[in-house]
Amino acid sequence: MSMKGSIAMCNSARHLKMLYLAAGAALVAALSLHLTSPPVAAGNLGNLSLTLTSTTAGATGVNVTTQFTTATTLPSDGKIVMTFPSGFSLAAASFGNSLLISGVSDGHFGITASGQVLTLSRLGNGDDIPAGTSLIVIMGSVTNPVVTASNITISIATQTGSGTELDTGSAQVTITPGSLSNATVTPASLVAGATGNVAVSFTTDNPIPADGRMEIAFPSGFSLTGVNSATSSTIGGGLTASVSSQTVTVQRDNTGSQVAADAAVSLTLATVQNPVVSGSTGTYTVTTQDSSGASIDTATPAANTITTGALTRASLSLSTTAPSQDDAAATFSFTTANPLPADGKIVLVFPSGFSLSAISGQTATGLSGVDGTLTASVSGSTLTLTRSGGTQLAAGTALSFVLSSLQNPTTSGTTSTFSVTTENSSSTEIDAATLAGQTIAVGALTSPEVSLSSTTAGRSEVAATVVFTTVNPLPANGRIVVTLPSGFDAGVADGRAAGTISGIDGTLAISAKTTTLTITRSGGTQIAAGTTVSLSVPNTIDLPSAPGKYGALTIATQNASGLTIDSATFGDVGIRAATSTSTAAPATAAATPAPAPTQTPVPSTATTQMTEVSPGRVQLVSKTTGQAITEVAVGTMSAT
Repeated sequence: MSMKGSIAMCNSARHLKMLYLAAGAALVAALSLHLTSPPVAAGNLGNLSLTLTSTTAGATGVNVTTQFTTATTLPSDGKIVMTFPSGFSLAAASFGNSLLISGVSDGHFGITASGQVLTLSRLGNGDDIPAGTSLIVIMGSVTNPVVTASNITISIATQTGSGTELDTGSAQVTITPGSLSNATVTPASLVAGATGNVAVSFTTDNPIPADGRMEIAFPSGFSLTGVNSATSSTIGGGLTASVSSQTVTVQRDNTGSQVAADAAVSLTLATVQNPVVSGSTGTYTVTTQDSSGASIDTATPAANTITTGALTRASLSLSTTAPSQDDAAATFSFTTANPLPADGKIVLVFPSGFSLSAISGQTATGLSGVDGTLTASVSGSTLTLTRSGGTQLAAGTALSFVLSSLQNPTTSGTTSTFSVTTENSSSTEIDAATLAGQTIAVGALTSPEVSLSSTTAGRSEVAATVVFTTVNPLPANGRIVVTLPSGFDAGVADGRAAGTISGIDGTLAISAKTTTLTITRSGGTQIAAGTTVSLSVPNTIDLPSAPGKYGALTIATQNASGLTIDSATFGDVGIRAATSTSTAAPATAAATPAPAPTQTPVPSTATTQMTEVSPGRVQLVSKTTGQAITEVAVGTMSAT
């Protein structure tokens, strides 16, 4: 070969070498762009992060993804060592399944686990991994701790084949509680304010240690002050219960065995008091814990619905049950089952037919057992009394109040039921009761009587005494209407005044039309139900001219509008013929005896006549003047 050829070949070889060197430099530059990251301090892993596919306590088959950038070259026989806190199980990861390393172009890794340490060893069949290389290690089949923990540390280190540390770093993870399944919290009674047992049940996700705990957090409104015991048919050993605020802690005494995972558990808590208002309780929280209080599993059982408490001894009394009465007073009374707040409400729902419009804006009167004021507002058939200026009423308080100006239904019959409900200021129901319907009807006056001063046919200006006992109150401006049988004439009484004898006050003005006497009250007070009234009508009644039975009388009480309150129709008035009894002077006898002549009747020289003016009562009348001389009572007469 010539020198020129050798030089050419040499030049050619030199050129090829230069090309290879240039290509290698470009490749290194390209790899550097892919594998390097911003410079980090030697000995510290950079950009370190660690994530778990599940952070739930006790979760199995968890993938752990670790990413970092090397600060020091990792030799071909080097190691990546990860140290996990106690509680993690790495046994399944020791077989190398689910291992992926990104950022390494060649060589292989082996994986071994020893206790809490997981070692990924390079097998020496690849190149060194330069400093600044970004590595991603994904490892599977790790089992999380069975209790929760916050910010626990997992350490990562790179080492030489002999175990000398090169770079180190750490990452923190948080283990969250497992999930209890089928969790429920159920009070034995769902009535507001009721006190009793509460059943708690759930299925574990992770075991409960023999010295573990169970916490049950109740929504606000429950009272737990009486809780002092817990029992279970599914948990061995002893249990003690303690209360802090709204949480009951049930502590195991370490004498029983561990409760296994997936075990059905039931607990009973004694002496829990329900919220004192109705509605949703809000959700509960149930958590299992280890002896240190670290959570294991948890659940949020659904809310319960609390129903209203029962008002006891609830009653309603109407001052009058007569139809259409617009001045009836209603007295309500009941005993609370739960407290009634100082700003609470009493809601009364009336049956159809009652008119409440006149009550709106009033304040209840006759308060007993309740302080402050009760102000009424009306919407349709609902009357709401709002409390103000008072104090909270304790459970078991007996109270009553009166509402005036109630208008009764216009028709007779038994009404539908009433309802009474106590509420808080937000209109949430507390206690309730249903009251029986009221019978609307004209009352029947008892012991009615009309006594006439005479029952002799044709008599005029006869007086009368009217007596009756009320069933419903008679207003101070009410009326008494006396209806006589046909044939009587009381028209003369119009404009006269009746007299008060007993049971009635004020003045009594008479308005009369033939057989009807209307006696209107004024200046007196309301006459209570059950009062016996006696009044007199002056000598203004003319009796029928012929004797005989004339039928029944009627007495009725009315309000100022003429609506009947009480009434009675009774008797059959008998009118009698006049009877006479005469007294005569002795006949004049002859001075000398003579033979007996034929006798001639001697004219009567009687000057008076006795007439019966009523049964058992007679009147002595002058035959000359027709004026009564005297009247003698020998008995009592009534219009029967």
